Amino acid sequence: MNEFRRMIGWFTLALLFGWTGLSIFGAFLGAELGKQLFNSWPLAVFWFVLALTLAAGLAVFAKLRRCPGLLGMHLGMLLVILGFMVNSEAGHRVAARLRSGAAKTTWSYLRLEEGQVSSTLRDETLQREIGSLPFSVRLDGFDIEYYPLAAEPPPLRFGVLEPEPGTPHFNWKTRALRWKPGREAKLSDTPMTFRVLEFSPAVEDAPLSVTVELSAEGKTHRHELVCPPGEPFARVALHPIFPELAGMHRSASLLLVRPMPQVRTYRSRITILLDGREEKAEVLVNRPAHVAGYHLYQQSWGSEPELYTVLLVVSDSGVWLVYAGFVLLGAGSIWRFWVRPLLPRAAAEEGAA
Repeated sequence: MNEFRRMIGWFTLALLFGWTGLSIFGAFLGAELGKQLFNSWPLAVFWFVLALTLAAGLAVFAKLRRCPGLLGMHLGMLLVILGFMVNSEAGHRVAARLRSGAAKTTWSYLRLEEGQVSSTLRDETLQREIGSLPFSVRLDGFDIEYYPLAAEPPPLRFGVLEPEPGTPHFNWKTRALRWKPGREAKLSDTPMTFRVLEFSPAVEDAPLSVTVELSAEGKTHRHELVCPPGEPFARVALHPIFPELAGMHRSASLLLVRPMPQVRTYRSRITILLDGREEKAEVLVNRPAHVAGYHLYQQSWGSEPELYTVLLVVSDSGVWLVYAGFVLLGAGSIWRFWVRPLLPRAAAEEGAA
């Protein structure tokens, strides 16, 4: 009997180390490949064997049942595994057979254009339909919120047009220029220098301007670059100003680039249509909406051919088992490794007093 218990103990420990290794490996795979790995049939067998082994440990080892810390840690791990199993694709298929209904999807996507109503779930390519929600969602609007622009000097860049390989198109190849107001600086790898005389800081919906003094071979020219609101940049061509400079690329330009504000958050304003009722909700990054057994997360967005949002739809089946498991696991660990060792010391101090 002791040999059997020892085998159960070592086997359980090996499975737990395997679980840890799989979790680390799955984190490096990314969301999609990780989901495929943890929903594969070999992993389903692994979860089942691990859950069965933990349950057998409770029956075989009386010490686990008598010690609150070990019991909490053991039951916590078991509940976490059961929660993952319930929310797996296999678990959803079993639940669908038991209730004679359609199986839930564990992980899918909902693509919505503004004003569109849909319940169709798609795969990560957004091309293949893989299921539907028990409710419909209408996109009322999609907003991008930005942080205010910092009142800093605008960026200047040196740019040259270069052909895009295999196409008739040209793209700007640019380099950032370091400068301070009133101080002369070299203009990239050209024989020219420049000096910023005046500038206006970047302000939303306002023109952006810089007055520069360009110098080469004893000649000096002053130019003002103005970037109107809504334009990405303004430029001054350098070759017409100094045509005598050897090796100067004909497209060489000084570019005043309008800085882009950093995105604060993406927001999808939606209406949930369920059982003849309408309920307004907002979905933001890291702030999902919870509806009828699903969490709706802000995943991405696009603008071709029309502005649209992509919501990540995740089933919540088994989530409370996972939460309860982590609470028990944490409470059991605290009792086992912090509270329990202090009890004999406290009793000894009380006896000594």
